[in-house]
Amino acid sequence: MRKVLVFIILFSVSCKKEPYYPQEAKFQEMLDHLVLECNERESDDYFKAIIKGQDACYYDGVNGYSKRIDYLNHFVTKGPNTSSGVISSGHVINFGILLGVSDATTYQHCILFQTPVFPVRITKEQYLDSLFSISNHKIIDRNNKEGIKVELNMFDKQSKNSASVYSFYAETGYQKEDSYLRFIKADKVNENGTIYYDIEMEVQCYLYYHKNEDGFVQYGKEGLWGKLENGILKMKVKL
Repeated sequence: MRKVLVFIILFSVSCKKEPYYPQEAKFQEMLDHLVLECNERESDDYFKAIIKGQDACYYDGVNGYSKRIDYLNHFVTKGPNTSSGVISSGHVINFGILLGVSDATTYQHCILFQTPVFPVRITKEQYLDSLFSISNHKIIDRNNKEGIKVELNMFDKQSKNSASVYSFYAETGYQKEDSYLRFIKADKVNENGTIYYDIEMEVQCYLYYHKNEDGFVQYGKEGLWGKLENGILKMKVKL
């Protein structure tokens, strides 16, 4: 009887498997095709940085990229959608030289900046005026939930009409003493009744593999993905 018991224990240990992540192959394929490069263009609106030791540039009006300030709804729900009940709501603002899903093609990516959630009673203009009145900002990470989030967002989409879109995220996790995000200039300009923000911002931070509130990590990998250094965002964008 003792011999049988030992056999069963050894057999169960030898058959132990690592967790299975269904999209592991897809995300690894995306990472293999991530190209960080900088082809200089004549443009007043751009984001440039050194990412994982490589020069990277993104220009407004080139390859689907556009300077944007997107005002978005933010919901915290009891379940997977708003029909399950909303616990709280607010707004966030994404800004930068961005790439929308409808504009993206296979393996394109952008660097996105996202504000903290703010109350629905505050307008987009009010919040931006407050945001830009402060020069030095904290970068949100897993220890500090108040600050600006920096995210590399990569799309895998075979064509603009494709219904299936995968995304890979690398985002600000634990930061170090050399991390910073500061506005060098953020002028509000009224031109014939249209409001623009003329922005110059510098950023340096550490990007980590995406990990959500429940501990899910993309394709089973977590930790530091890479460093974003000497980043500079310049854009004059309409409110």
